[in-house]
Amino acid sequence: MSPTVVIVGAGPIGLMLACELGLAGVRTIVLERRTGTDLRSPAMAINGATVELLDQRGLLDALREHSMELPAAHFANLWLDLTPLTERHEASLIVPQWRIERRLEEHATGLGVEVRRGVEVIGLAQDGGCVTVTVRAGTEIDTVTGRYLVGCDGWESTVRELAGIGFPVREPAFYGLIGDLEADWADLLPEQVGAYYCPVGGTYAGTPTEPGVCRIATAEWGVSPPDPSAPVTLEELNTRVRRLTGTEFKTARVRWLARTRNPSANADAYRSGRVFLAGDAAHVFFPFNGQRLSAGFQDAVNLGWKLAADLRGDAPAGLLDSYQDERRPAGEWACANVAAQEALVHPPETAGPLRTLFTQLIGIEGANRHLAETVMGLSVRYPMGATDDPLLGARLPHVPLTTPDGVTTVARLLHRARGVLLRLSGDADAPGHRDRVDVVAAEPTPHIEAGAVLLRPDGHVAWTDTAERDGTGPALDDALRTWFGAPAR
Repeated sequence: MSPTVVIVGAGPIGLMLACELGLAGVRTIVLERRTGTDLRSPAMAINGATVELLDQRGLLDALREHSMELPAAHFANLWLDLTPLTERHEASLIVPQWRIERRLEEHATGLGVEVRRGVEVIGLAQDGGCVTVTVRAGTEIDTVTGRYLVGCDGWESTVRELAGIGFPVREPAFYGLIGDLEADWADLLPEQVGAYYCPVGGTYAGTPTEPGVCRIATAEWGVSPPDPSAPVTLEELNTRVRRLTGTEFKTARVRWLARTRNPSANADAYRSGRVFLAGDAAHVFFPFNGQRLSAGFQDAVNLGWKLAADLRGDAPAGLLDSYQDERRPAGEWACANVAAQEALVHPPETAGPLRTLFTQLIGIEGANRHLAETVMGLSVRYPMGATDDPLLGARLPHVPLTTPDGVTTVARLLHRARGVLLRLSGDADAPGHRDRVDVVAAEPTPHIEAGAVLLRPDGHVAWTDTAERDGTGPALDDALRTWFGAPAR
């Protein structure tokens, strides 16, 4: 049986999208060039928004036992106060990307998704109703056909290139190293543990990954490696660490080391006909604060339910177009705020005064909160009309709720990836949309300043009774039709 959606790329974004589609019962196949999960995956932390996205699909608990809470965040290594967010949102976690990939693949295959490895995409063609992908596995050439194709195949995306979507990359001089060292923690110096700005124009991070193992990441702007193709050695790492921190690793053993690059781009479009882009294929930038992974997860959760609604036949007009309308500006903002952070690092002669200014700004409550929400991935707010309601378009806080059936959370209400009409007071209802929207009554909470809210499956608020009453937001029936289609007959 042919798949309905073909995903290229079995990294965390492609697998998260596969989980979303599998949960909706959509026949899905994931094509991946790699033959297995890469244990050398660079990402080591997920920010608050990513934690919440995993939690709202019931995927977080299995990762918590292998993770460590990270109750801190920074803007270009200027540390922020997260107190304004802690009551309403999850903290970041230190957890290796490969563990996330394994958990997502296990979940996706349990939902009926096929993950096919060792397969390279070499061509695609669209007609009015489907996309045909030409693939190569060893010496064998084959085709896979689906209603839609999603490229989650990284910043050098083959899908994006074959679809003819522009990707104006900016890649200035940069020298980055990353790897795992086996070392006795007692032998490490204070400068070798933690994350730091280095006044020479770079950053350094040393993060524990398991007992006796430390993930090291160096980043230097305005500097290029002398031979980008040469194997990375401990001597080379020590040279860069010495420049950044004045120290070196004398007794450590190398598990693996690699160079990193620093491209920055936002695709000209996130959709071309029946082809969509998500994750690094759509946008790429330096991975400050886990934003790069977070932006990709938000792509996947934004797109999945919309594709499922279209394939079920109950999507309202324009629903698939809203993916690009919502996510491309979010990708542009992520590129911009990361570029601003890079300006706070290099060149040193201008970064120094900027850092002095931003240190003062962070002392202002509103500025601190704005930057904290940005780096935690919580500042994304989709346009829902001309309204001042702070909830509309934003993610609903992940807070406890008391219902007639007991205590639950906003995250648990979203486990099935359906819409939710949360009734905290009053009698708001969605009788014509009960096949797509769960109606849940709960006691009022000070964390949600509304009597009732309508949540999309991605956790963003599409309606509040407060905005409807003051005339700045949509009526409930209009919001239901806009996001969930016409009521059932």
